[in-house]
Amino acid sequence: KVRQVVVELYDSEGNPVPLTLYGKAIRGQCGACGGKGVLGGLKPGESRNEVVDLSKEFDIKKPGKYSVQAQRLDEISKTLVKSSVVTINLVR
Repeated sequence: KVRQVVVELYDSEGNPVPLTLYGKAIRGQCGACGGKGVLGGLKPGESRNEVVDLSKEFDIKKPGKYSVQAQRLDEISKTLVKSSVVTINLVR
């Protein structure tokens, strides 16, 4: 199964930041690299904490402001649930 919570990263102009090979693999978007995705679903009342290493998942090449948002599909209501947008300033 593919990851239930998907994290998106956008540059200061609102463009999606490209995924790394690892990022594609954990999303199940890389058949050539054997990526089948990770994580299964949650049962009602269950929770999961997950750490996302943005520099491992996304091809971040330059310092600047980036926007991060997480989203997942609520299987019951079939509604896409999105987090608040968080802006980060990457310095090197």
